[in-house]
Amino acid sequence: MSDSSSSSDTEGSSRSATPPPEPQSETQKALAALKPGYPATALINILLQHYNIDFAKYKRNTKISHKLLELWGKIYEAILAEMDKVHKAGDTPDWDAFMKYTEAIAPFEEELLKLESPLNDNETPALPTKDDVTALIIFMGKWEANRQNFIDTGKDLDKAHFTDLFGQPLGAESSVRQAIHEDDKQILGELVEKLSAHDKLTDRDIMGSVSTDNFVTTVKAKVQDILTAAGTLTPDDHEKMGKVVYALMAIYIPFLAHDNNGEDAHIVSKEVWDAAKTFAEHTEKFAQKASTITVDKFDEQWKEYETILKQQIGAFAMQMVTLMRLASQARRPFFGRTVGIVRMWQAICESVTLAKEEQLSSRKKLQQ
Repeated sequence: MSDSSSSSDTEGSSRSATPPPEPQSETQKALAALKPGYPATALINILLQHYNIDFAKYKRNTKISHKLLELWGKIYEAILAEMDKVHKAGDTPDWDAFMKYTEAIAPFEEELLKLESPLNDNETPALPTKDDVTALIIFMGKWEANRQNFIDTGKDLDKAHFTDLFGQPLGAESSVRQAIHEDDKQILGELVEKLSAHDKLTDRDIMGSVSTDNFVTTVKAKVQDILTAAGTLTPDDHEKMGKVVYALMAIYIPFLAHDNNGEDAHIVSKEVWDAAKTFAEHTEKFAQKASTITVDKFDEQWKEYETILKQQIGAFAMQMVTLMRLASQARRPFFGRTVGIVRMWQAICESVTLAKEEQLSSRKKLQQ
């Protein structure tokens, strides 16, 4: 009896045990062993240790985060080296070393502090999960803003107050772009994999579509084309690559919004899926290396798609659109009666009470 209980406890403990942490990289080990430095660099040291400890929790942007830790460690050590020169100088002050470290400390602190929020966000999953349309768009916007913060940091670290510490360019901007490119490729691949494997929505679920539309199938096929096209992009195409990842998240929205609320008539409307298909086609063309579609044009296409995503048509309104189209097919004496029915339907759609109830129960009633 006791042996069985012990065995069960051991098995339960084994199942619930957390996986062992990833071994530390040389960069992480070096940061953990950094010298305390001087009081003037205390904040820098604290922030570096904080980010180094948190790195193990990151679920996204791991390449760029690691690259920044590496660059920051080099800058910190270079600052300390200049400070050591000043303290070890004899009777002749070392003004060169003094100017270098004093001009670097404040900007370095600012760089570290401004990335606290983006780095904290790295502890959340890289891919969006099921939610409503608005929340998913907010997720995308935050991802894009954080990514831009990393790119801007790469540019900032190549400014004179940092490169003067080394007597030569640090190459931060190019190395940051390379790291971001690797992170982008990883999330792009994961997005395409998730989209392709999604099986909770089929072509038959799209309201108002005909058998030849095949919206879901077509969109899934198109994201594979987007992945292929994006494979030709390089770190220098970082702006375009970021837009492509952003677009894949946007194309994923109807799938995730449906997972979040399967009774949402709007998200399975032909209008939404026609827009998703069109946007996917635009994105595939934009993703090509030699594409003539500008970023501004891409942004316009996204805004058009976003507008449709945010519309809340509702099931009754969708049925009204169908009735309005059918009215033109009615002959006298039925035409007048048909118009009357359409107008009655319009009054129902504009009902405040119905608007509050929205789509949750209306679609089921219509389909019974």
